[in-house]
Amino acid sequence: MSDYHHGVEVIEINDGTRTISTVSTAIIGMVCTARDADDLTFPLNEPVLITSVQNAIGKAGKLGTLS
Repeated sequence: MSDYHHGVEVIEINDGTRTISTVSTAIIGMVCTARDADDLTFPLNEPVLITSVQNAIGKAGKLGTLS
């Protein structure tokens, strides 16, 4: 039991071919702040669909809860 961790573990694999599957925990919503985020990628008061975490990280800025 020394390897047991409470909470959720996320493993993101960016290599190779992946199957697309949807499970009940695969779709989430987040409310975040980011004063210096890219305005075109993250317009103010508009929901944004993020399909690539790697691309979104670069546009999220360094200030706020997305940093």
